[in-house]
Amino acid sequence: MVAVCIAAYLLVPAIRSEINRLIFVLSMADIHAVRGWVESAGAWAPAISIFIMVFHAVLAPLPAVAVTFANAAIFGWAWGAAISWTGAMLGAVVCYWLAIGLGRSLVERYAPTGVVARLDEESLPLE
Repeated sequence: MVAVCIAAYLLVPAIRSEINRLIFVLSMADIHAVRGWVESAGAWAPAISIFIMVFHAVLAPLPAVAVTFANAAIFGWAWGAAISWTGAMLGAVVCYWLAIGLGRSLVERYAPTGVVARLDEESLPLE
């Protein structure tokens, strides 16, 4: 799935353009700009907003508060909160599975020698 997303970004100019625009809009942390970007999706706005929350959690370490407030402005406070919470939880699930699948090998590859072994020795048993 990650490879498909990366390939789509690299090979489809329209997707690359929208993702770059999304990163720019999120980096401004402007509720009105985020609201405009989400509203431009029309009927797909709730799904796009959830995608933004997942994207934010996985790839773009930017403030999610602008998306949350934009959701409240677009969908009302109750639906906006539900959409924001759903997106945040899906983002957490994706991050968890990425960490489980790739985490240790990436840490072992990039951490200084012996760090992982020392952490393994220091960790408490789960019993």
